[in-house]
Amino acid sequence: MPSLFGVLRFSSPPLWPPKQSSVIQRVKNDDFVAQLSVDETGRLNFVAYDSSGKQTAFLISQPITMDGIGSVQFNVVWDVGQCHLRLQRKDVLPDSPDAPALAISLTSAPRASALEAADAVAACQEWIDKRKTKFQLPPQARPDHRIKTIDEEANELRDASLSLSHLSKEILKENAHFIGDVASRLRALLYFKRDDAPEKTYNPLLLRMASKADLPLPTYYPPAPTTVQATPGALLHVTMHVPQIHRLFRTDKIIDLQEWLKTGVVEMSGVSMAAKEFIFRVSVTKGSAHHDPQVSKFVGSVENMRGPERDELLSFMCKIVDVVIPLSSWVLSELSRLKLIV
Repeated sequence: MPSLFGVLRFSSPPLWPPKQSSVIQRVKNDDFVAQLSVDETGRLNFVAYDSSGKQTAFLISQPITMDGIGSVQFNVVWDVGQCHLRLQRKDVLPDSPDAPALAISLTSAPRASALEAADAVAACQEWIDKRKTKFQLPPQARPDHRIKTIDEEANELRDASLSLSHLSKEILKENAHFIGDVASRLRALLYFKRDDAPEKTYNPLLLRMASKADLPLPTYYPPAPTTVQATPGALLHVTMHVPQIHRLFRTDKIIDLQEWLKTGVVEMSGVSMAAKEFIFRVSVTKGSAHHDPQVSKFVGSVENMRGPERDELLSFMCKIVDVVIPLSSWVLSELSRLKLIV
């Protein structure tokens, strides 16, 4: 039987029930269209259609109440004429006059900034050392070129951060055509192939600037991201976790942004891709610096997933921007404090 499942994370108390019906997740592929939404009464609504457009499953749940800050796991399994829904591993009943409300309590966490964490340097030391090795050799200028000053590079990082801020805001206004520009910016700031060796082709600006003063790039990340076990025969499963500047859960740990770029996984139906490779793939498929004549099926599948406000591709990339901007500002502030830049 096909299934739809994932994790919703709330960084602030959720407005629940919402003032109007909203989509939690919508998925479309060659075999089916499935949508999970919530209405203004707090009831979950699920509907599925086959490839011909015929409705195959439908469910309206008992009322759901939500309290606190944290994550909510959902899992929907359906077949023709039947549907089973679970929240936080609890079975959700179909709506009926006798069905009580299902209470979901979210675990809150103290709000803390990774940039102020006492253990940030220790937690990021491995990647601080790798960046030092990677960028320690002075670059060699090509013919008819010169090496930029550190102040010129600092200005470029400021400009990139401002551009990402504006582009992300436009995307949140439903101007999705800016996604290529965001992907290209992120690739220029973050993408690398070798952990601790210089590269001729890729020289990510944010990582390079952090290396100039052996700075960490601390973020909060779940040590073992919460996922739902795939149902045998599931047609779709997507896991996408992005680090945060502020702690969301008590179990969140400090990791360096570069570690997440290498090990953070975007997973779909058993196919995994490192975060930095996913950013690279989006920049090639959708980017403004290069227009590949081929389309990544992986990126396209993520783009076809609809979240509460927009497709999952846009949501994922904007969340990365929300981490990169404060890290860039902090790196520039530290370089200024150390009098390395004006």
